[in-house]
Amino acid sequence: LSVILCGILGFQYLKLRLRFKAVERETSEVSALRLELARMEEALAARTEEAEEGKRRLGETEEKLREILSRNVALDAQLKHRDRDIQRHEEELQQHAREHALTIQLVEARTLELRGAEALLTKADVLSGEDVIALVNTLNSEIYQTAVNVAEAFEFKPKEERTTRVEDVENLVEVYASATDMVGPQMVQMLGSLEHREDPTIVQIALQAAMVAYSNWIVRSWNLEDPEGDVGVNKVYKGIRDAGEAHGYFIVPSGYGLMLHA
Repeated sequence: LSVILCGILGFQYLKLRLRFKAVERETSEVSALRLELARMEEALAARTEEAEEGKRRLGETEEKLREILSRNVALDAQLKHRDRDIQRHEEELQQHAREHALTIQLVEARTLELRGAEALLTKADVLSGEDVIALVNTLNSEIYQTAVNVAEAFEFKPKEERTTRVEDVENLVEVYASATDMVGPQMVQMLGSLEHREDPTIVQIALQAAMVAYSNWIVRSWNLEDPEGDVGVNKVYKGIRDAGEAHGYFIVPSGYGLMLHA
């Protein structure tokens, strides 16, 4: 019996011993696992910190990227504005170049015109300014005296004796038209409506105006024998003057007048 008890006790001892070693191994493994868990937690904490740092850096990078994009937009707008300025300047340069070329052409044309008129412009006038004034005064005196003599030589009928026949009026239509062109409609009306027997002053003034208008036509005419051709030459001469004034300079009337008359 004692032997059996000893065997049972020995077996229980061995069993407890094995269980104790198993517990020791499990405890050792738990400690190792705890150490591994602590290391993993430290690593996780480090990784978490790195992730936070990376997130912060990513936010800064995104902010910088937005700033760069905003700058790019502003620079693109400035670039487009400068492109438009450059295009406008190029157009202005082209316009200035065209104006410069036109100015050169006008200067060359003006130079040729002045060279052509130089032979005439360098010659002294046949009449001086005083001679012209004296001739004009003489012409005015002759016109005045002629008008006075003609007005006094008329025998005016009273208004009630003036003819109003239709055929007489029809024959005077062209006369009325010419008189209107020379002295104006108001003067023609006064000539026909007023009494001139006692005071022919209106007739004298009308005659003076008519002779002055006719003298002016003679002075401005190029060809007295061909009025229609004279109109054509006047148009050419007026075109020359208008062209000169339109381009900023004035044609010398005397020089061109002499050349056209020649």
